[in-house]
Amino acid sequence: MEQVLFLKSFLKNWKEVGAIAPSSRFLAERLLDRDQLRQARLVVELGAGLGTITKRILRYVGANCRIITFEINPLFCERLVQFGDARLEVGADLFDDA
Repeated sequence: MEQVLFLKSFLKNWKEVGAIAPSSRFLAERLLDRDQLRQARLVVELGAGLGTITKRILRYVGANCRIITFEINPLFCERLVQFGDARLEVGADLFDDA
């Protein structure tokens, strides 16, 4: 289902989405340094998409870490907000003029 949503968004506005498919959980694992995330107090993510990497970040950071993620696609933002994690702040305002 996520791949379909992502592909539809890509076809609707490829400049906004920037990729034809979402990142895999395997890629997310390879990108992140668990030790650094466990010590982090603030993580900023640009272009969170559907949140594959965001989910992994949430898994590894501590309870007092703040995660700010920016996404310009409103459907993707809604999806990220549904994670329901108090540590996560979803921001789109930065890109309003994009």
